Amino acid sequence: MWRPLLVILAALSASGSFVSCETTTRSVPVFGDFGITHTTATRAWFVVYEGEAIGELVRFEEEQGGRFFYSVRNRLHQEFGLIDEAGRAYRFRAHQPEPTWVSTGAVVEGVREILGSGASTTLREVPLADLTRTD
Repeated sequence: MWRPLLVILAALSASGSFVSCETTTRSVPVFGDFGITHTTATRAWFVVYEGEAIGELVRFEEEQGGRFFYSVRNRLHQEFGLIDEAGRAYRFRAHQPEPTWVSTGAVVEGVREILGSGASTTLREVPLADLTRTD
């Protein structure tokens, strides 16, 4: 019973009648397919909630071109999200390839959404050198 089936399969295999499939996948970053952009930190703020510094906000500007974005970080200097020049706030999620849009509007609103803090969250500008201090 199996012998005729094996003979047919062998004949089809030898004649090239079996068709193989090829699968390709393409991934595009959420912010587009950009090259490297050189930026410089120009301003910094502590994010303050109920009298305690809970994070940092750092403004980065392109060396040429005038574009900018804000980096939102927690107290341990870990980047939690970005706010672009149009006020769109994106939060990074663990094990997710793309950030999640959380709000559009004022920078402080984006910071609140990214860090999950309340309405009493404020920003206090500090010198850039203060971000490396641990006190």
